[in-house]
Amino acid sequence: MAICKFCGQESGGTKFCQNCGANLDDYPMNQTSVPMMNSSIPQPPFTTPQDPNAMNQTWNQPQSTYTPGSCADLQKKSTIVLAISIVLICTVFGIISLILSANALSICGKIPQAKSQEEEENYRDTATNYIRIASGILVAAFGIILLYARVR
Repeated sequence: MAICKFCGQESGGTKFCQNCGANLDDYPMNQTSVPMMNSSIPQPPFTTPQDPNAMNQTWNQPQSTYTPGSCADLQKKSTIVLAISIVLICTVFGIISLILSANALSICGKIPQAKSQEEEENYRDTATNYIRIASGILVAAFGIILLYARVR
């Protein structure tokens, strides 16, 4: 085993001294003698935790007492829009509204896992907006279909 030229510690066969971090390849050293170049070199301030499990501990964060509300109303609306979209799947409007209503349903599923009121409101707003856009597209599709049927 090599002995570090700077601190006099055994390296354990590594490239760098495990005590002071010096590169042992740059400074070849006699295996038996330990001449210290400068004994006044300050040692790095390595500290070890008093508790060996301290490195694995995580900070305990306060648990949220927030309980999110129900999303049944949004799920009903989104399901209705989804059903109408399936009826109009043969049109581009039906496909777009189907995608939007499916997204609204998936966002409704996230509401019960909300960790704060702000997060729940964001989910509700997003789902509501998807439902509104999909409903608007369906109304436009019905309007175009009725207009086309009237013209004929």
